[in-house]
Amino acid sequence: MLTNAAGIGGGGAILPIMMLWGFTPKVGVALSNTIIFIGAVTRFVMDFNSHHPEKKATLIDYGIVILMLPSIMIGSFLGVQFNVVLPQAAVLILLGSILCFVSYKSTQQGLKLLREERKENNTLKSLIGKLLINSISTCHRFTCIDLLIKIRN
Repeated sequence: MLTNAAGIGGGGAILPIMMLWGFTPKVGVALSNTIIFIGAVTRFVMDFNSHHPEKKATLIDYGIVILMLPSIMIGSFLGVQFNVVLPQAAVLILLGSILCFVSYKSTQQGLKLLREERKENNTLKSLIGKLLINSISTCHRFTCIDLLIKIRN
């Protein structure tokens, strides 16, 4: 439920849990797909008429849906065919390999974003530091000048 609420489907989280509960990989894949499908339909029914909080558009970008749907359908069809034809060990190795690859790519992307955010944060910190130093030195100069004027008077 949490993965579906976050919008990531959840196959990579649901399938290992099902296998821990004693389901075979083939049955786990079928049940996982069913759970993801029911969650996606439920989410669509809840959000199909919702509006984007910042733009004048619907919450669901139907252009992306139209672009992605054919590849998702082909992938699902091929996945079902592989699940029927291949033995359980091959299905398990294939699923593990895909999960490792996707995890690796996600970690790479996350680290890249982290580096970019840290770079922006460091740039912001240096700008704030320069502003503070300039402000302090300006205040210090005014304070010294004020003291000199008061001493002369």
